[in-house]
Amino acid sequence: MKRKVLLVILFLILAISLSGCCLLENLSADVVITKWEQDYSNGKWGDQLKVYYTITNTGNVDIGWYAVCLIAYCDCEGACEVLDIYEDWDNVGMLIEVGESKNRTCWMTVGDKKVTRMSVPKILLERYIGFWQYEY
Repeated sequence: MKRKVLLVILFLILAISLSGCCLLENLSADVVITKWEQDYSNGKWGDQLKVYYTITNTGNVDIGWYAVCLIAYCDCEGACEVLDIYEDWDNVGMLIEVGESKNRTCWMTVGDKKVTRMSVPKILLERYIGFWQYEY
């Protein structure tokens, strides 16, 4: 009898450890800026920057909402070492399923300086719950 109980307990431990992906939720995503566009005319850079990026759900739960922090770095023309930094958030409340990627576009106001590089320092994520689980 003790042997059967021990086997059942070992079987349950094995089953729980093998299904660990379902027990531990991993909410994560990668964001890659694919390109950006900025107008240049009459010797001046446009103050609007169009940013293209791809967000990929790298976790094991669906993403229901996300916000992406985008930073644009601009040269200040000349010998100065300081870069002008512009920060903006892009919010999209779209469902992104596990392993799925979405291509997005957003606009940033960056003054009239040429953007030389971009970064994504922070991403905020919320898991998808489903419309039937929200409390009203």
